Order: sequence, then C-alpha cells, then structure tokens
Amino acid sequence: MKAYYCEEESTGYGFIEWFETAGQAKAHFANEFQLRFTDVHPRRVPWADPYKNIEEIPLEVLFENGWWLECNSCGGQICEIDDFFTNERGYCCKSCYEKGR
Repeated sequence: MKAYYCEEESTGYGFIEWFETAGQAKAHFANEFQLRFTDVHPRRVPWADPYKNIEEIPLEVLFENGWWLECNSCGGQICEIDDFFTNERGYCCKSCYEKGR
C-alpha cells in the first residue's frame, strides 16, 4: 500500500490515506470531497508508506515532514514535539498547557 495526501482546495482540509494505485486514491478523494474525478489531485507521501493509518504515524514523523496540529484551546499551530501537550480538550500547545487552558 502507498500513502497519498489530498487537500480540498476550498477548505484546506486534507488527509492521508493508503491505496494500491493513484487511481484508487483519486476515486476515494473525489468521493470524500464530493468533487469530480478530474478535480482531485492526490500526491504521494512515501515517508508515510510504512504506516497503515494516520494514528500509527508518530508525531515526530509528522512534524519532521512539515505537518502541524491545531491547538484545541487557542487554535495555534503545533509544529514540534516539544510544543505538544494533552489536556481535557485533547491536545494543546505548550502555552495553553502552562496556562491551564
């Protein structure tokens, strides 16, 4: 299985999924985003190939490959492992964690 990333241009929402072929990836993302097949442009993310789903990818690997998470408290970007904390809302940045948000 190969990892593909696709983003919906109008919302900026995107995610990684695993497929055997690029065509399968396009069909899946077109359906997911309710777009025409020709309007979807998934791209390969080979660094994610060893994993079977997004939950298996270690945070360090995501951050090393340019991914970031949104703080569930302030909405800021969490771009490195040293800025990642968990709280009652899920996860947050270091600043929100230290403020008890």
